[in-house]
This record gives sequence, structure tokens and C-alpha cells, in this order.
Amino acid sequence: MERVIFWNNKGGTGKTTLTFQIINEYAFQNPEKKILAIDVCP
Repeated sequence: MERVIFWNNKGGTGKTTLTFQIINEYAFQNPEKKILAIDVCP
């Protein structure tokens, strides 16, 4: 199981945008894999 984590205490740094773009590219390059993304920002 692979895991990638983006962490920063400050809000508005682009973590969600970066994560979305990386997940999309990873899914495009690995269509046979299932992907789960969880955003735990309050």
C-alpha cells in the first residue's frame, strides 16, 4: 500500500489542489489501481 501525505499547519497553502492534481495524474498513469483520497482538513 502506497501513501502520500501533504502536511502544513497553515491554511491556504494549496494542499488540496496539489493532492487533487497528483491523484489525477497517478490515476491516469495507473488505471488498474483503485485510489482513495481523504481530506481531513476541518
